[in-house]
Amino acid sequence: MKLVFIFMDPLSSSTVESSKDLICSITLQIFRDPALVGDGHIYERGAIVRWVAERGISLLTREPLNIN
Repeated sequence: MKLVFIFMDPLSSSTVESSKDLICSITLQIFRDPALVGDGHIYERGAIVRWVAERGISLLTREPLNIN
């Protein structure tokens, strides 16, 4: 599975279902630069790039990811 970025507008009209939807699973901080990754989850861009570079897998699904 590849690491795919989709740029997200934090001011878009999409619905946030809970405050945890605004928190990165890696940094545990509110998103500043969110990235939707090939595993279907959203992470802070810099954090997921480092995570995948070091581990090569998705944090939440454990599926293989790469940064190509």
